[in-house]
Amino acid sequence: MIKMIVCEDHPIFREGLRKILVLEKNIKTDEEVSDRAGLMDKLETHHYDVIILDISLPDANGLNILNELRKVRRPPVLILSMHPEEQFATQALRAGGSWILRKRKRA
Repeated sequence: MIKMIVCEDHPIFREGLRKILVLEKNIKTDEEVSDRAGLMDKLETHHYDVIILDISLPDANGLNILNELRKVRRPPVLILSMHPEEQFATQALRAGGSWILRKRKRA
């Protein structure tokens, strides 16, 4: 079972993401936080196989969080961004992100 934590400040997006991920039988996504502080608290007491991290949070930039996480042992990080890939992709990968997924509005 792959245990994930989702760090995303928009509750509707978190809920939608959870509904998609719950369809996968080998993924567990019970943990959700909305900011850097919540993520760091959870990482101190829990083990996760993957972190899903929004690049724009109310209390921190996701790139700064990646730099913090790179200094300690941490799982792979999937970066979520509403910004075009060319704006943050290279920076996010250099900072320690493992994958990047762009959030897009449906037309």
